[in-house]
Amino acid sequence: MAATVAVRAQKGKDRVANDAAQRVPAQDPVPDKVQEERDYLQAVTERILGNKVTGLALTAGFVKKYPKNAAGFALLGDFYLENGNTSQAIAAYQDAIKLDENEKWFSFKLAEAYTSQLMFKEAIGVYEDVFRRMPEDPRPLFYVTNIYRELKQYGSAAQTLEKIRQSVGNSYELSNDLQNMYFLDKNYRASMNELENLRKQYPDDVTLYGKAAELYMLLGQKEKAMEQYQEVLKRNPNDGQIHLSLAGFYLEQKNWEKSIFHLSAAMSNAGIDIDKKVSILLSLIEINVALEQKYSKDIEPMLQSLLYTHPSEPKAYSIAGDYYMSVYRYAAADSMFLQVLDHDKNKLPVWSQALYIERLTENWTGLDRLSEEALETFPNNPEPYLYKGVALSFLGRKEEARSMLESGKALVLNSAALRSAFSAALGDHFAREGNKSEALKMYNEALKEDAANADAMIRKAAFLLQENGEIQQVENLINTAEKQSADLFSFYAVKGLLFLRRNNLQGAKDMMASVSRFGGTGSALGLELSGDIAAREGKNEDAVKLWELARVKSGGSPWLLRKIAARKYVD
Repeated sequence: MAATVAVRAQKGKDRVANDAAQRVPAQDPVPDKVQEERDYLQAVTERILGNKVTGLALTAGFVKKYPKNAAGFALLGDFYLENGNTSQAIAAYQDAIKLDENEKWFSFKLAEAYTSQLMFKEAIGVYEDVFRRMPEDPRPLFYVTNIYRELKQYGSAAQTLEKIRQSVGNSYELSNDLQNMYFLDKNYRASMNELENLRKQYPDDVTLYGKAAELYMLLGQKEKAMEQYQEVLKRNPNDGQIHLSLAGFYLEQKNWEKSIFHLSAAMSNAGIDIDKKVSILLSLIEINVALEQKYSKDIEPMLQSLLYTHPSEPKAYSIAGDYYMSVYRYAAADSMFLQVLDHDKNKLPVWSQALYIERLTENWTGLDRLSEEALETFPNNPEPYLYKGVALSFLGRKEEARSMLESGKALVLNSAALRSAFSAALGDHFAREGNKSEALKMYNEALKEDAANADAMIRKAAFLLQENGEIQQVENLINTAEKQSADLFSFYAVKGLLFLRRNNLQGAKDMMASVSRFGGTGSALGLELSGDIAAREGKNEDAVKLWELARVKSGGSPWLLRKIAARKYVD
């Protein structure tokens, strides 16, 4: 009876359990594909959030769990690339491509990784392989063209563009790009053929006439080139690019006036590349120097226009500085070079020019300040030490000056000219201290280090004159220096002082005219020579005033001080 009751009770429990099961269905397990997508999205989310380390670890676990998921390997490659592991990124992208070669983005990622490692041949191979398999999409060939363009392999870029044209047909942009590639490859015939095709399709495009003119010039057909230039100016007289091209054309023909006219017309056009303007300007500046500043009145307004049009371009100020140096307007040149440095303090050649001008114009306070700034920018370069030492010497800080010059000279490695400059500066320093024997030793050392150092010759000659040295030796130095340099105003000043010692007043006046021409009227030697000439003409009061100004500039040589004390010219 008890057993029967127990059996019935158990059957009742089973029936209740079955009823409950029917009311709440059992949960199915999560399908693998859904979980795979969830895991992938989680890894992508980490990348979006910028969690490179966590994301990389998560993605590495993902590809281990799902080794046939191509997108996972591509994502792993992305993480490796962002973490700087390019070789591992390349391997991951290759694995992605093996799993799904029809997904182009995997191949593009691989090619970009190759490009980042300068593996251009491999990148080109990937792009070309994609195009072979899927020729309906020309993008891979455009990427190949860009690589060839960056490598300056313009002929190969042109061949690739031809393939693109065969694939997608012609367009203005494609044909224009192809014409440019042929041009850059110096295949001017092919470039002209492509240009002619463009002109047939777009006869009203004025820019094509300018390109045709340039090509005709390169092909030696100057008359046809001029026809094209004139056609453009007839259609658009304000075309700055054509005016610039004509400036270059007339420059080659040595027709300076027409070159200047067209360059002036192009200079205020902000759309023209400044490098092209600067290139022609530099040529005109050189011509202006050769023709003794015949075109200065034309060049200066062009420079002002250039500065106005490109106010934030250091090249504009740099070429203006070069021009003012070429016409010996040192203050204006200094202003331009300093503005270049305001834009970019890392241009050592510009520092050199600015420091040289401060020394040349004997602005010792300015030289001290500027050389200190240069030392902070280039602490291991000897040149700022040279100028700092010179400034300190003239400012009376003797021990600092000598230490600076000797320290800077020790930094010079392979430049005999720079070593010689340091020795000449030390010669000046010892001369200022009254140490005649040490000064001569350093001047001689400067000429031993660089026999062509005209500045050292002039400094030694001036020292010998001022110390009542041997006149014949001074004359020999001056004659040698004359062969090395023709525009150092100090040379003409010392030669003028020598003429007066030889009682040649007219010769001294001629030299003073050259001192003025080369911008040295206000220099210590220029002022001294001007004072000597005045004294020889009986204008002693004027002479003393000029000598006093020279003393302030230079500190005063023994000879200069004797003349001031006597208030007249003395040998």
